[in-house]
Amino acid sequence: MANLISNSRYVQLVLIAGALLLLAIYVPFQAWLTALFEWSQLNPNLAVLVFSALIVLGMVLMFPVSIQAMAAGLMFGLHKGLIVMWVAGLVGFTAAFLVGRTLARPLIANWVQQRTEFEAIDHAINRKGLVVVILARLAQVLPYN
Repeated sequence: MANLISNSRYVQLVLIAGALLLLAIYVPFQAWLTALFEWSQLNPNLAVLVFSALIVLGMVLMFPVSIQAMAAGLMFGLHKGLIVMWVAGLVGFTAAFLVGRTLARPLIANWVQQRTEFEAIDHAINRKGLVVVILARLAQVLPYN
């Protein structure tokens, strides 16, 4: 049984690597990036707004922020990219918090109730909330963006 699981993971890894290789060969990423950069140079204000909206959406959907930060620096330069990322990051974190507290709260509460391991976390947060949150941030247990 363990050998079968090992083989299936190997097959999955090979399939993912093959798909990434095919994407790298056949998708014209360089042409797309060149066109995107030229468009951002021609429409700088609109580019900032569109990029900021994509950053906010990415944060709400929990995409990695580091990729977005690198793209901001690439498109707008260090200083402007830092400012765009900082402002959009604040808006994105706020939007993610509000979505989690309002729209997604019933779904998250139902999901947590179905898993007994979260009962212990909930109990610890009720007893020593600040300490648990700090430890969770330090240990990178929970996603924070």
